[in-house]
Amino acid sequence: MEAEEQCTIDSVLSAASLRGHDVGPRLLTDWVARGLLDHPQKRPLGHARGSLPAIYTPQQRDLFLALLDKRRDGAKHIKTLAKIPIWFWLYYGDDWVPTRQVSRALKSWLGDYSVSTKAAARDATAMIKQFDHPDATLVARRRLHLVLTEVAKKRRIVDRAGLERAVRDVFEPANVFGAVRRGAGPSAMPVSADGVVPLIEARLSSAHAIRGACLDEVFLNRARDEFRLGRAEYVRMLPHLRAQAGEQHASMFYADTPESQLRDCANDFQTLLGFMLLAAKREARAASSAP
Repeated sequence: MEAEEQCTIDSVLSAASLRGHDVGPRLLTDWVARGLLDHPQKRPLGHARGSLPAIYTPQQRDLFLALLDKRRDGAKHIKTLAKIPIWFWLYYGDDWVPTRQVSRALKSWLGDYSVSTKAAARDATAMIKQFDHPDATLVARRRLHLVLTEVAKKRRIVDRAGLERAVRDVFEPANVFGAVRRGAGPSAMPVSADGVVPLIEARLSSAHAIRGACLDEVFLNRARDEFRLGRAEYVRMLPHLRAQAGEQHASMFYADTPESQLRDCANDFQTLLGFMLLAAKREARAASSAP
């Protein structure tokens, strides 16, 4: 009972005040709606008897304080703050952030359509620029920018063949490679132009599902399991990947630190979600067409 009493709404706000944060219950309500916090647990006394003050778990109280500290350090935007509960859910589990909460946090991280489309264009352009060939022409780069902008604005790939050509003209300039396919990065994990469009498709698919609240908790939990397995494999392979990458691409494989985890967790999880959704759709189509 003592832990519960420490985590009433009033006591959570008092803890924030002791940390130097001047906040009120309205902020708690707003952050619950946005998925930064979970709903407090209601404690009814029974029919017509009222209820005790609602309580947060100690972990949610500490999450609230962490969010406030991060905001004081300069993280003013909800999109940035939303990464924190996503990170806790991925790496520390439901004791800190339940799956029902992370569904809202993912939606807040994506943001509204006007912001997220710009972010999607920036992300895709940055990803492709990482493997941009120096002999790609300015015309090819401009064409790719236009195609990516169209994808971002419409939130879907209208002309897949056109996108593939635009990517290939920047990634594998014909005057250099001809009919030869380029593989950038280490031999253990080469990246090719063929992988760029599926990556964009995956991110578009997951963005649509997150915004539409189309992901149930079972699927999200399964995706979290896959994410954890993938991160463990990445950490295990990190020394080998860096050795294989060479000086040009070694920066692709950064150390697995809390800072890098927080920075990339939402983006990485969204991408994984997209690939899992596309795989599930392919399986459903194959099952429906089977005799």
